[in-house]
Amino acid sequence: SGAEDDAPPTALERALADWRREPRRELPTRPGLVPADGLELVLWGDYLDEPTRALLARLRPLLAAHPEARLSFRHYPLDAACVGDAPALHPGACRLARLAEAARLTGGEAALARLEPWLVTRTAGSVFDVGEAAARAGVPAAELAELAVAHSTLAAITLDVDAARRLGVQNLPFLFVGGQRVPRWRLDGE
Repeated sequence: SGAEDDAPPTALERALADWRREPRRELPTRPGLVPADGLELVLWGDYLDEPTRALLARLRPLLAAHPEARLSFRHYPLDAACVGDAPALHPGACRLARLAEAARLTGGEAALARLEPWLVTRTAGSVFDVGEAAARAGVPAAELAELAVAHSTLAAITLDVDAARRLGVQNLPFLFVGGQRVPRWRLDGE
């Protein structure tokens, strides 16, 4: 046993140990979302929430390098327009969630992935141009506009919010990897 055996675990080692202790959960599904064949990351978030944006910025390059893994973004907009009893922290988040979900319904996960860089640069005061969103997602503008205001799109967002609540969401982003909740994704210095 050398001195390296006595070194305290790093923040990353502690975070991984915490994640490994989390119970594996059967995550709720909803129509239109197909589970991944390989490793699935499920993230509940709000496109106007800075921690959600920071986590997406970290995950996307990792996912590009690992095609066997897939991210499923689930909506939890902190906007009373979508979630009546949510704190109204991000006015406009409901509209972004509706655009994102409409893009996914129109063009699949690929359309949502193409739209995401635009979504995460919006601000609460941004004008959300449906034509620009459609062009970025690569979907027909008229179809995106129609689906963005459809009751079925809001119903999908509501299902996401309800699922997160059943799982015990306490803050955003709310991330699961391989069915296990990630208690800490942001580490000092890592």
